[in-house]
Amino acid sequence: MKLINDMMNLSGKTALVTGGAGHIGASIAHALAEANASIVVIDKNRDASSQTINELPRNDRQHHSSWQYDITSEQSVAELKEKLIETYGRLDILVNCAALVGDSTLTGWAVSFENQGLEAWNRAIEINITSCFLLSRTLLPLLRANKSGSIINIASIYGVYGQKPEMYESTDYMTPAAYAVSKGGMVQFTRYLASIVGPEVRANTISPGGVFRGHSTEFVEAYTKHTSMKRMATEDDFKGAALYFASELSAHATGQNLVIDGGWGL
Repeated sequence: MKLINDMMNLSGKTALVTGGAGHIGASIAHALAEANASIVVIDKNRDASSQTINELPRNDRQHHSSWQYDITSEQSVAELKEKLIETYGRLDILVNCAALVGDSTLTGWAVSFENQGLEAWNRAIEINITSCFLLSRTLLPLLRANKSGSIINIASIYGVYGQKPEMYESTDYMTPAAYAVSKGGMVQFTRYLASIVGPEVRANTISPGGVFRGHSTEFVEAYTKHTSMKRMATEDDFKGAALYFASELSAHATGQNLVIDGGWGL
């Protein structure tokens, strides 16, 4: 019988986390580092990436890296693969966490549906789902090599459920269609992957609910009245799920979507 501590131990394994300098990405990177994995953070924000790496726990067997690659470019992702081989010689865990959630230079994003723009739509699809395809396809040989690979896609409750417009009545914000569609695509892409990459690799999704990041009191009240837990999420709420899917704790789980929303979707 395997011991729980052994099953969750990621010692000797390498994990790649895209969007790893973001709120959820950094929390996941920290969780996997706590379990003794070596971490590669991919994020467009160089300074935030370096800070994330510096804050990760490490022992003498862990080697953490912060790299900048364009994960929507086929050539760039191919170069990333070669860098992984050169530096680590392996990849065990791929966390697709990078996402377009807002950009002050992008018009037609967090506006009414009638005003949402094609440029914003295309960019969200490119970052949120095309990158998952490119990374999963390109890095699959590395994930298969050690016969225990794990792909973890970070989607959203809006990839599973419809909008609740009444939550936004006190704000000037509305979740864009492209965000919801791309996150729903990640859930289905996970099922597709799970059906073809086994038995050497497992593929699963985590769908977070709303995470508190300084929202107005009116929005928090409107959101939490839909939840059983009566609060918005924190980044720490997703660390256990990430470790579960990354480790042998979920050795027979694939194609699953774990919704962590405090009961918002009930």
